[in-house]
Amino acid sequence: MVSVSVNQNQTPMDKPFDAMEVYHYPEHLRPFLEGLPAAPGVYVFHSDSDVMPLYIGKSINIRSRVMSHFRTVSEARMLHQSRRISYHLTAGEIGALLLEAQMIKQLQPLHNKRLRRSR
Repeated sequence: MVSVSVNQNQTPMDKPFDAMEVYHYPEHLRPFLEGLPAAPGVYVFHSDSDVMPLYIGKSINIRSRVMSHFRTVSEARMLHQSRRISYHLTAGEIGALLLEAQMIKQLQPLHNKRLRRSR
């Protein structure tokens, strides 16, 4: 028999972090997912304030790309800050690329790293 001693003075910083313990599916965004099209365009995660979006992304299939954010535990913080999801349809992939770059430079979303600074 193996005996494991547990130190009662262990702080939260000493315990290993398990992201799955703190991840909860953001049910409040489910109504927005149902209306997303399987078409090219740009999607935007909005917070309570419409002043600055949280994240702007592009895809040739908006629905599948937005759904992929929900499968990533590392994006849980952004999903819980989000209050709604909007989208803008484009004629194709190049239109989505151009519109995304323009929107990121203008609106400077919190979670977009690239393209945020104008050079």
